[in-house]
Amino acid sequence: MAANIKGCEALARKQNCTDPSLFKYHCVINDQGNALVEVCAPVFYIHGFCTEFNVQDLVIQPHFGIRCSNITPCADRYLSTSAYLYPKCFDVIKKRTTLSLRNEATTSLYNVTTDETEDLILYLLIPIVIVLLVAISVLFGWLYRRKPARKLQTNVTQHGSTAKESTNLLQEKVKNNKEKNLEVEIHHEI
Repeated sequence: MAANIKGCEALARKQNCTDPSLFKYHCVINDQGNALVEVCAPVFYIHGFCTEFNVQDLVIQPHFGIRCSNITPCADRYLSTSAYLYPKCFDVIKKRTTLSLRNEATTSLYNVTTDETEDLILYLLIPIVIVLLVAISVLFGWLYRRKPARKLQTNVTQHGSTAKESTNLLQEKVKNNKEKNLEVEIHHEI
């Protein structure tokens, strides 16, 4: 049974907006009148209209656009959980869905499009973008650090000398500079 799958009894014990015995399963139209929704919500007395779930306010309420007594025999006052007894109230969904299909819209008869899907996308998209940005930054940093080493290696190769030869040349230059410095000091003493 759908009520068991939805788990309204367990939720009734956790919620604190009404007596747990009044927190029940509902299958009603949404406030836009374009889909059926299954919700766990406090029971509400409906007077003369079909029952709806207001997605914005998260409440069961009368659907003031559809007077129940105009489309089907219904009680003047009934519990919102008894909305299933008046299936003609759900015909508005079929009519709107048929019109939407003619307009090539993608309205599903029994599914509700909510912000939950958009939230899920945001919760997944933001971490993925952050990880990608960090990975790209690390890659550029690594490439930047390798660039000077690559230039040195290119210079050594262009002059036809190996690292060992370059070290020897450098040591020779240092030695020559020291000898020149000694000569300069000797000339000043004389």
